[in-house]
Amino acid sequence: MESKFCPKMTDEKYALVEKIVKDVHNVLCKTVDLYSFDIIPVHTNLRNKSPVVCVENCLGLESWCVKQVYLHCYSELMENICAKSQRQYKKSSLLNSESLVKLLNVTLLINPDLCVLWNKRRNMLQESLLDSTLEMKFTSLVLSRKPKCNDAFAYRRWILETFILSMVLLHIFEI
Repeated sequence: MESKFCPKMTDEKYALVEKIVKDVHNVLCKTVDLYSFDIIPVHTNLRNKSPVVCVENCLGLESWCVKQVYLHCYSELMENICAKSQRQYKKSSLLNSESLVKLLNVTLLINPDLCVLWNKRRNMLQESLLDSTLEMKFTSLVLSRKPKCNDAFAYRRWILETFILSMVLLHIFEI
């Protein structure tokens, strides 16, 4: 599991990180009214349970796992993005779109100040791999933790300008 972006990870840690990514994705998909995300300060895993916590429509991730999860997700994404830019214009991808969304979600929740990842989401939205309404909800979740994140605001503005306003205009012309 070694990459140029992330040090070697044991199979056990890799499986744990993948489970955490899957758990976050499941909470994002199943909890419609999520309105807050934060990192919960817990230094060690004493309970031997998942570090993904969802209480009263608030999502949390225990701090003891953040570094490993972030490094794994970031390295997977960068390998995918770099490999894709080297292949140029080929449609094949190292990751399928669902895996890519899972990794993007976790990485941007932990660190939303990565413009290249927001641009990747833009591309996926333009290719209809993401839904604009769900993206607005996701950005509000990101902004609940980092309310001054310029990249998230720019992405929201772009969604509004590109998709929602075009839908309104389309609806007006249909009437």
